Amino acid sequence: MASWRENGRVLAVVALGGVVGACARYGAGLLWPAPPGAFPWTTLVVNATGCAALGVVMVLWSERPLLRPFAGTGVLGGFTTFSAYTADVHRLVAGGGWRSGWRTWG
Repeated sequence: MASWRENGRVLAVVALGGVVGACARYGAGLLWPAPPGAFPWTTLVVNATGCAALGVVMVLWSERPLLRPFAGTGVLGGFTTFSAYTADVHRLVAGGGWRSGWRTWG
């Protein structure tokens, strides 16, 4: 059974990684914003890239006790958030692109 100290270190690296990943996603949105009513291509590319990278990280760093949760759960988890996808679809529908938004959900 893991000690409180070990669990605390893992929690800290996941939180730090989450900050890095969320900032990277925010930066991608600033660099390649989707106009109102346009399909959110940035979100699609970020999620596809992040999910592919997550698979690689989980396999290659399986023996790294703090690097794997930092990079996998933290950075890539913060980078590929479902809430950003949901917010983009909401903006798409609110901006008049309801057909694209409906196809995205369906």
